[in-house]
Amino acid sequence: MLEGICGLEIKNFDPKSIDTSSMERLILVSKVQWKHANGLQKVPFIRTSAYGERFPIVLNAIESSGDILHVFPDLLLNVAIGNTKWLIDKQIDGYKLSILATSDAQLIREQIAD
Repeated sequence: MLEGICGLEIKNFDPKSIDTSSMERLILVSKVQWKHANGLQKVPFIRTSAYGERFPIVLNAIESSGDILHVFPDLLLNVAIGNTKWLIDKQIDGYKLSILATSDAQLIREQIAD
């Protein structure tokens, strides 16, 4: 999947090479966010608790890793009710979010090491 989404092989993957604009990131999050089924299982919404963070790089890392929590319960719910029309598209969006979270975490690790 990494080759299809990013055009990279897994052995050549560099998380720093993945760069998106803030608008692309917000569009991806709005597509993935688990809106309708939060009554069945409470998924924490981490984005609002990260607003006080001073460093934008840390804020992006917290938001992107928190947004991943919304992807897979929604996929499981849609499979359970038989709604598989957009399953692959949602899975690819979740995979893109995972790559963004990995990239953000790697940038923080490098800043701490310096």
